[in-house]
Amino acid sequence: MFVSLDLFLFYVFWDAMLIPMYFLIGSGDTTTRVYAAVKFILYTMAGSVLMLLAILSLAYPPQRSRRR
Repeated sequence: MFVSLDLFLFYVFWDAMLIPMYFLIGSGDTTTRVYAAVKFILYTMAGSVLMLLAILSLAYPPQRSRRR
């Protein structure tokens, strides 16, 4: 249980990191920077969904049926 709480906090702060990164990448006057910032957010969020699924699979392992 302790490990799953730490992984959940890691996931929360990983996603919270995206907000300042968007502004750091997108700051500027060219449209290519905004395009790069949006693309960065989309790809990182896609990876975050996969990471969330992996964390949930560690927190809630599949139950095995008991056969006698």
